[in-house]
Amino acid sequence: MLLYSESPSPRLIYIVDLISQEIFTEPVIQTSDRAAFISYDGDKLNYSSERLSEAEYFISSKELLFENGIQEQQIEIFQVFGRPAFFESSGDFPFDIFAASFFLVSRYEEWLAFSADKHGRFPAEASLAFKAGFLDSPLINYWLENLKAELKAKFPNLIFRRKDFKFIPSYDIDIAYSYKLKGLKRNLGGFCRSFLKGQWSYLDD
Repeated sequence: MLLYSESPSPRLIYIVDLISQEIFTEPVIQTSDRAAFISYDGDKLNYSSERLSEAEYFISSKELLFENGIQEQQIEIFQVFGRPAFFESSGDFPFDIFAASFFLVSRYEEWLAFSADKHGRFPAEASLAFKAGFLDSPLINYWLENLKAELKAKFPNLIFRRKDFKFIPSYDIDIAYSYKLKGLKRNLGGFCRSFLKGQWSYLDD
């Protein structure tokens, strides 16, 4: 996949690399060479302010990934694919998924001025995710599934990374063996020490 942008930026490079690792089997190649992009005879994604050809998938870009510094963002939530989204734009995809994903994964709003909680932390209640009702939802993952479906429709031969579910249980069993093989004398001594120190939770074990 070849991605065109009018000017490369560290933010864009970062989020494209992150997303490509999630959904593609190979890294996305980024270019700012307009002529090379137009003439490219493969799967290509245009992330800029205007469409360049009918052979591309076009995502109309917002300014966030090309800005310097941190500043307040004008964000309006709307519903798309049955889920919240923001940075609405024209193009083949209904919003700037790169800018929106960067805003969330970088925790952009925590770099702005905020009223801290009693521990000096950014309160979850002040976040966009809380206010828009997706604090407990893997929203970017849902967006990426939508993007994959769109790209697959445009480029049927495009290969995506297959993610297999893996469950690895772990158990904290330290306490289960706190008395094993210690003998009566050591166990009795530990019991008395816990009793004298008022460590009642150890006595329950």
